[in-house]
Amino acid sequence: SEMCIRDRYTTVCSMPNLNPAPDTPATLGEQLEIIRRDAVVRVKPYGTITMGQRGCGELVDFAALAPQVVGFSDDGRGVQSAELMEEAMRRAAAVGKPIVAHCEVDELLRGGYIHDGVYCREHGHKGICSESEWRQVGRDIALAEKTGCRYHVCHVSTKESVELVRRARAKGLRVSCETAPHYLLLCDEDLQEEGRFKMNPPLRRRADREALVAGIQDGTIEVIATDHAPHTVAEKARGLAGSAMG
Repeated sequence: SEMCIRDRYTTVCSMPNLNPAPDTPATLGEQLEIIRRDAVVRVKPYGTITMGQRGCGELVDFAALAPQVVGFSDDGRGVQSAELMEEAMRRAAAVGKPIVAHCEVDELLRGGYIHDGVYCREHGHKGICSESEWRQVGRDIALAEKTGCRYHVCHVSTKESVELVRRARAKGLRVSCETAPHYLLLCDEDLQEEGRFKMNPPLRRRADREALVAGIQDGTIEVIATDHAPHTVAEKARGLAGSAMG
C-alpha cells in the first residue's frame, strides 16, 4: 500500500488497499491488531471512502471509523460519482478528517496502461490520457470548496493537476497534493518494454515532469510519497501490457 513517511521514518501512513478493506470497525480492527502486534514504527491507517473500496456504491460509516484513522481514501480507485464524493466530503468534514483521493475517471481509461503519448502510439500500446486524472482533480476541488472538506490528491502526474491545486491553494482552500519519486525523475521518453516502467498513474510527458518539479519548488506539492506496490518479480516480468501496475 502507498505510504507517506514523516518524522525521520517514525510515522508511516498506510493506504487502505488491503484485503479486507478497512471499511468497518471490524475490518479496520484486523489491521489495527496487526499493527499492534508487528509494527516497529508508528503506523497510522486510512479508512476507505466506499464499502469495499470500490469507488462507487455505499459510503462507509465515517463517524465510526474516524477515531482510529487519519483520513479516508479509496486509493487505487477514483470515486466516480460527483454526488457520492460530495456526500463523502460532507461526512468527512463533519468528523474533521480529510478526503485523500486517487483521481481517475474510469470512462476515459479505455483499456490503457501507459501514457497516451508518442511512445504509446509508436509501439502499438493502449494509452491513458492525462484528462483521466485532472478532470477528477478539478471536480473534487470544486466539491472541497463547496463542502469545506480538507482534500489531498494522491500521486499527481500531470501539469494540469498541479495547476489546479496551485489555483486552489491561492484561493485559500484546504487543498494539498503529493507526487512520487518516479514522476520527478522519469517521463514517457524513458519507457522500455519492461513491466518495471508500468505504474498508475503512468509516466507522463517531459512537460508534466517539469511541471511537477516546479510544483515542488514553489510549494504547490508538499509531499513526496512512495506509492509503491509490492508485486512479485513474476508479476512485473510480463512486459508493459501484461505486468501488474506498480
